[in-house]
Amino acid sequence: MTRMAMRTRPRVAVAVANVPHLPQGETEVPVERKVVVGTVVRSNFRGAEVKLEDGQTGYVTAEEANYSKHQRLKSGYRKRSHREDGPCLQEGVKREWVVLREGDERGPLLSAAKLDADLAWERVLQIQDICLEANETFEVKVDSFNTKGVIASIEGLRAFVPFSHMDQTDWERDGETGRKVFPVQKKGSNIEVTVIEADQNEVKLVCSEDEATFAKAMRRIVPGALLNGTVRKITDFGAFVGIDNTKCSGLLHVSNISQVHVNRTDDVFQVGERIKAVVLEVEENATRISLSTAELEAEEGQIMDDKASVFENAEEFAKIFQEELLALNAQVDEDEEEDFEQDY
Repeated sequence: MTRMAMRTRPRVAVAVANVPHLPQGETEVPVERKVVVGTVVRSNFRGAEVKLEDGQTGYVTAEEANYSKHQRLKSGYRKRSHREDGPCLQEGVKREWVVLREGDERGPLLSAAKLDADLAWERVLQIQDICLEANETFEVKVDSFNTKGVIASIEGLRAFVPFSHMDQTDWERDGETGRKVFPVQKKGSNIEVTVIEADQNEVKLVCSEDEATFAKAMRRIVPGALLNGTVRKITDFGAFVGIDNTKCSGLLHVSNISQVHVNRTDDVFQVGERIKAVVLEVEENATRISLSTAELEAEEGQIMDDKASVFENAEEFAKIFQEELLALNAQVDEDEEEDFEQDY
């Protein structure tokens, strides 16, 4: 990870009298990262003194006290005195530190921010894996926004949510450009997102509100679930149904349209028609989704004569189907357990 240069600062007075600072443009690049353990013994708003386990005294500047402060100061936060911030670190805190530069008579120059950043990126990468593997979502607070998107924070890292990845349903249009404009009043509010890109080397963390909506919908696609969708394509063997709030389509096979035989799919459904169906089977990552409307019929052939009634009572019959699935799965588990006991 690129190491940040720090501007020259006045020496820390009183509480920490001799905290060294790197000259303008100088970068700390140790040949090999050295991690030490030490306890903060004195601290003020400019820096802190750390007693190391080997007996040495080390120093840490406010910029390197923790990663969030490092980011703020790097972005120009300290253009004025910030004595009101109080001590940059709490005295008595014992933790690991990275040695940025071996010291002279003042001891080594230390950093907590470097370790904090690595830990933050490790957590973010774990979050990204969970988002991808389990369709998980989480909330972030809108800290600010620019002409391209929203800025938020995840584990202390700056995250970006492009406007193109946000729900713009309730956004108003600009009178001159005709483009939709992010509502200023949403600053400080929470939005639900998922991580779509995380790159520590490029210091790039991108999230999406649209993908979060998709992920939530995907979590609902399980056997027995009742889904809403639109018929996208009619074939000889069935209809492909676009599932609401997803980029997925499910196959409603002609044999699963009704409890009676259906000769042609287009005898029952047309492209563009809105329907409800239950999920029969889902392959891994929703690569193949099998649907059924037959399970929603109160009597054989009802979908042929009265689709409106079938969809109106869909929730009731979907619940019955779900209960049947639970009973079937319980029976399968019981049978497998008996087989296991017989084998051993």
